[in-house]
Amino acid sequence: MIFTRLALILLAVSSATAFADEPITPKDSTRAEGGSASGRGAYSIEEIGARLGVQLGIGGQSAGGLRVGGDFLYRLAGATWSDSTASVVFGSGDAACVLGRGPGNPLSCDHGLTDGFAFEVGTGIRWYPGSVARPQLAPYLRGGVGLSVVNFSGDSLTGVAIPLFGGGGVRYQAADWITIEGEADVQLGPGFYGRGVGVALYSSMIVQFGVEFAL
Repeated sequence: MIFTRLALILLAVSSATAFADEPITPKDSTRAEGGSASGRGAYSIEEIGARLGVQLGIGGQSAGGLRVGGDFLYRLAGATWSDSTASVVFGSGDAACVLGRGPGNPLSCDHGLTDGFAFEVGTGIRWYPGSVARPQLAPYLRGGVGLSVVNFSGDSLTGVAIPLFGGGGVRYQAADWITIEGEADVQLGPGFYGRGVGVALYSSMIVQFGVEFAL
């Protein structure tokens, strides 16, 4: 009887020692540090989201209006992510061009802040200046290059622009798998238009809000 009790005590001590020596997995470590063990925490790799906002065309041939889009984020390393977007801009179709007096009667245009239609895609980098795990409320910076197909229906004017974009925002971790974001960007680059307009500046300001989902 005594030997049986001793054997049970030794077995219990051995089990406790083995559990104490067990290494902490990355997921357990994340929880211990207050980070997220899944979703948008330190170990999230891919995210997809939707955005809604407004784009203001601040150049004569730049589209503006309601902006609806989506994005795809892929974690490259640490706090650096690739940031790919696709958006549609819906603005007024009012005419804002007059025929010039030069050869070929080139158009002279002065569109408003919310005129035109555009389909835009972009790719770039998003960087979080905080830690890899990122706190619940964190700022970020982003930048890259885009491609915009622009149309002003009231003037039958179409063009293609290749702007650079840059800006930043703040994201709030609502749950392990979902975040809410707000950001402001500026894009600037050359635009190539028909009807004698030729090369013109394409520039706009963007303010938008979005929701991101961890995959």
